[in-house]
This record gives sequence, structure tokens and C-alpha cells, in this order.
Amino acid sequence: MKTNRRSGFTLIELLIVISIIGILAGMGIATYPVVMAKVYQMQCSQNLRSMYSIFLIYSQEHNAYPTTQPPLTRYERGGGVRDLWPLFDVGVMQKEQLELLKCPQSTVVPFSSNPTIDEFDKKHISYSYNSTAIPNDPNNPPIMADRGVSSGVLNFNAQDVYARPNHKTGVNVLLANGRVVWVSCDRRGKLSRSVVAEEQWGRLLD
Repeated sequence: MKTNRRSGFTLIELLIVISIIGILAGMGIATYPVVMAKVYQMQCSQNLRSMYSIFLIYSQEHNAYPTTQPPLTRYERGGGVRDLWPLFDVGVMQKEQLELLKCPQSTVVPFSSNPTIDEFDKKHISYSYNSTAIPNDPNNPPIMADRGVSSGVLNFNAQDVYARPNHKTGVNVLLANGRVVWVSCDRRGKLSRSVVAEEQWGRLLD
């Protein structure tokens, strides 16, 4: 006599499958923040490279990088970012490109209560700009960083100068030669001298 075999999984088999799925899901959830942090870091780095291309176009026409132009109080936050207005004034950068000046992990909050707020602050601009940089500088100083990290060089948003960097583990920095380098920091958000050459970063690191 033939017996009918029941198709499908047994309870034990189902439990094993569910357990495996749970383990894989847990691994995915655990690694997701790490993966996304790397994606944001790369996106931020690409923003800085795009800004370097814009700086090159401007410097070829003016033999200089943007410097302070009147009115100096156009942007309420002040600092180096107001020096970027010539990029828009001469048309090498459009307001639609303002996202290039924002780190994807930025925590900068605009002063929305100020009635004079404009496009720079509405877009939560977070990058810092070294307005003292000059084209072809043999010292290869930093031009931009994803956050203000030294009041003497990248002066942007004074309240953010010594805050935890956007990426928590470091800062993307654009050098005068077009390279974007990653400067690590410790858990407190303090930049580490040991990861970069002292002669290059004496003015950047405190």
C-alpha cells in the first residue's frame, strides 16, 4: 500500500530557516550605518572635487581664488563662505549647485528666525572655505573642508569650529593641488596630528 507523503516544511525546518533569516537580517542592520557612513563620506569627497573644478575655472579667468567682496554682511553666518559670492557673481557657479557646499551628514541648522536669511543659509551650507588660499601655492594648503576646523584658516560658523565633525570619525579636506584627503579624529571629535604631515597641517590642526 502506498502512503501519501505530505509536501512542505516541517516545523523544525521552518524554525531553522527563520533563524537563518533573522541572523542575516541582524548582520545587515548592524553593518548598515557603517556602509552608509562610507557612502556619505565618498559623496562629500566628490562634492569637494566638484568645487575644485569650479575654483579652477574661476582662477583661470581671474588668476586668484574668490576673496571677500562687498557687502561683507551678505551672509549672516559670516566667515569664509561669504567669499564664495564671486563664484555666483561671475556665473561659474549657479545657485542650483549650492548642494555642493553641503556635507550629506551635516548637522548645521540655519538661523531661521532671521528675516534676512538667504539661499546660503536656507540650504544649510556646511563647508568651510580658506579665503587666504592662492592658486598654485607650493605649500599645498587646504582650500575647503566639510566643516570649519580651525578659526585661523577655515573660518566658517564659529560655533561649529570645535564641534564634532560631520562624519564623526574625521573630516574631508580639499587641498590646493586638487586632492581630497581624509583627516581622522578621535571619539571626542578632535583631529589627530599623527595622520598628516606636520608641515602641511600646522595651520589646520589646533
